Amino acid sequence: MNPRSIVFLSLCSLTLLSCEDDGVNPVTSGQVADTVLENLVRVTVTDGERTEIRANRASAYNDEDKTILEGVELKSMNDEGELIMEAQAARVEVRGEDQARAQGAVQIQDIAQDARLSAEVLVWDGEERTLEGEGPVSIDTGDGFSATGEGFSADLARETYGFNLGVEGKWDTDEE
Repeated sequence: MNPRSIVFLSLCSLTLLSCEDDGVNPVTSGQVADTVLENLVRVTVTDGERTEIRANRASAYNDEDKTILEGVELKSMNDEGELIMEAQAARVEVRGEDQARAQGAVQIQDIAQDARLSAEVLVWDGEERTLEGEGPVSIDTGDGFSATGEGFSADLARETYGFNLGVEGKWDTDEE
């Protein structure tokens, strides 16, 4: 998986915004959110690449340094406006500036690299630059490779990827 594919998780940490409370205070684990944003749209442009994050709701818990995004979608376009990546998850929990947990039908599609990753749970550690999957994780690439397994881990600093608890897959080639 291309390092850009994890932008979904790392960019969610940028949603820690200082905005006025709209009066809606959802409760998580007995704590009331300090800030709630509904129908959030966050657009950033870096080196000509435009990234748009949409969330049905974003709830910030300042004392816990935590933000919870619900109904999350991400789209990233190159400087020519072509879609190069998209992702979605039912829920993303961001802690601090570099820890995130995405869960609920997590889908990441790197269109530029023709690769797709799907999982029920993905955990990103930005400091270590690692991505861990909980439960089954599926990877498909445009060159005919597909794999599904348990114990997925990726170390983006070392560019290593693997499944620790078993995997099955296939690699289709045009050769006979």
